[in-house]
Amino acid sequence: MVEQAPVALAIARGPDLVVEAANPAILALWGKPAEEALGKPLLEAVPEAPGPGHRALFESVLRTGQPVVTRERAAPGLSTNNRETPFFDFVYQPLRDEQGQVTGVITVATEVTQLVQTRQQVQELNEQLASANGQLQGLNAGLLTTNAALLTTQGEQQQLNDELETRVAERTQALKQALAQAEVQRGRLHELFEQMPLAIAVLKGTEYVIELANPTVCALWGRTPAQTVGTALFTLLPEIRDQGFKELLDEVVRTGRPYTASEVPSVLVRNGQRDTLYWNFVYQPLRDSGGDVTGVTVLATEVSAQVDARQHLAAQQQLQAMFELAPVAMGVFTGPDYIVDVCNPGLQAIWGRTAEQVLTRPLFEVFPEIQDQGFREVLDEVVRTGEPYLAHEVALQVLHDNRPTTVHVNFVYQPLRDAQGNITAIAVVATDVTEQVVARRFVQRMNEANVQRLNEELAGSIEELRSTNQELLASNQQLVRTNGDLDNFIYTASHDLKAPISNIEGLLAALSTELPLPIRQTEPVRPLLDMMQDAVERFQLTIVQLTDISKLQLAHAQVPEQVNLAALVEHVRLDLVPMLAAAGAQLLVEVQACPTVSFSPKNLRSIVYNLLSNAVKYRALDRPPVVQLRCHRNGLTVVLEVQDNGLGLSPDQQSKLFGMFQRLHDHVEGSGIGLYMVKKMVENAGGTIAVQSQPGVGSTFVVSFPG
Repeated sequence: MVEQAPVALAIARGPDLVVEAANPAILALWGKPAEEALGKPLLEAVPEAPGPGHRALFESVLRTGQPVVTRERAAPGLSTNNRETPFFDFVYQPLRDEQGQVTGVITVATEVTQLVQTRQQVQELNEQLASANGQLQGLNAGLLTTNAALLTTQGEQQQLNDELETRVAERTQALKQALAQAEVQRGRLHELFEQMPLAIAVLKGTEYVIELANPTVCALWGRTPAQTVGTALFTLLPEIRDQGFKELLDEVVRTGRPYTASEVPSVLVRNGQRDTLYWNFVYQPLRDSGGDVTGVTVLATEVSAQVDARQHLAAQQQLQAMFELAPVAMGVFTGPDYIVDVCNPGLQAIWGRTAEQVLTRPLFEVFPEIQDQGFREVLDEVVRTGEPYLAHEVALQVLHDNRPTTVHVNFVYQPLRDAQGNITAIAVVATDVTEQVVARRFVQRMNEANVQRLNEELAGSIEELRSTNQELLASNQQLVRTNGDLDNFIYTASHDLKAPISNIEGLLAALSTELPLPIRQTEPVRPLLDMMQDAVERFQLTIVQLTDISKLQLAHAQVPEQVNLAALVEHVRLDLVPMLAAAGAQLLVEVQACPTVSFSPKNLRSIVYNLLSNAVKYRALDRPPVVQLRCHRNGLTVVLEVQDNGLGLSPDQQSKLFGMFQRLHDHVEGSGIGLYMVKKMVENAGGTIAVQSQPGVGSTFVVSFPG
């Protein structure tokens, strides 16, 4: 690309700017053969080019990392076909390494001598035309003065006739000579205008009608002169109306100041195709004799080739960087001999060769050891069929430091085609998977070595598990029998104790009746009778609770039903009306989100009643009690919450809350079995119950029912 670039291009690296690459175009400008320039500091090899200040420009690029562009710079030290001083547009572009550090400078030079000379010639011709016009105006003024003198007196007129004729003849001859010279100059200007490689057009009026257009601009626009001259610019080229050019022309006419632009893109429709071109151009205002702007002169050069070359160079640099930094091995083989055209560091590592050893050489000449490993046949098949080839964990036998080495690779051979669809090269993308293959094979060997031992250990574990299961089955059966015996004991004890307690209660009533009233009212007797009656009542309550506990096992087998939650809560509320009124408590119910609950109706009522009554009983005496009952769904689960602002519970109390016969507040009557039964009813149905509480703030009981 560097050798064939349409511009002069050189690459210099390091603080001394050692010339690393220089294409023939720039070598010709330097007047140096490649061997006298390459490998030498640029300012030593070419000290005279391209003129004063050259070193400062390079130092600025190296120091700041910013590109520098100079326009129409005189370069007397460069060799060209022109005998006069050449002019160039220079671009000094920083060259960076992988870390982004500036390591050198890319110099791109475009000769614009002809453009500069053409503009200078146009300026000289304009000055000559202005001088000729001045001479003509002087002649006309002289003629007017002579005529006035002739009319002063009739006598003098005759005397001056001869002189007048002589002067008129002389002035006429001078006028003819001036007109002839002006015609010659006009012809030269027209010839220059027609042959100039610079695109020139003259636009007049607010519609920018094309008054003049040289062949160069007509060719660039893709229009003939007949189509161009006399046509408004944006009628001739409607595709550029919305590309910002009209606004620029309007600004030049409005301000009377010229406008200069570089490398401006535009889209033109030429021969039925849309082409993107880049321009350097000047819009110069045209003025009439009164100084008013009446039009615009356009001077333009197409620089699409230079822009494309620079963009192509940048793309090549990016592509090269991508190849160098790619985390996989990449390469390109061209031609029937598979010449190694590209080889990134990843591929060099797999091959065990450097880039200098392999580039521009046939693949199987560089690697004779892979000649008989089937790779040539695979490449030939890809070329023949045009189909990519994918391989997985292929063993590649290569020489690393002259030692045979096996490398396992995953790779793809991808055919590359030219514009005509012919396969011209093969791209390879490969990954070294040697470590994975070695690790997997090691694991396989370890597995094979351990499989017998593991099978034996598994057989022993299965036997131990079988024995443990048998012991667990026996323990479960014993536990079932024990639970059954315990249920029978509780039921029998509660049933058998009812009669004795009833007898004791009857005897106590008889004793109270038989004792004379004065004796019953004495200080020792009355408290004893009351204490005996309280003991009998507590015993009876315990028997009732033991009976309820014995019924929990039977309740576990109850079939759940769809219970209307709102109706059930309302029935419980009616039962609690006296308690709520006595305590001055407020009950807030919000259960619209759970119309029904799948549960035993009797057990659900017992749970709701127990939680609501506890919330009222264990209220705080320093504030009005407020009890909230809410319900919502969490997926298939129904979550019921009862929140109060009562006494609250400490963490230690919360850990004991659901135990049997646990009473945490002595100032309220109770047996300590209610929450135990609630927990059992919930858990027997597959649900959960939990409490969140803070002393002095209140408690929230959360019951989750399965869907």
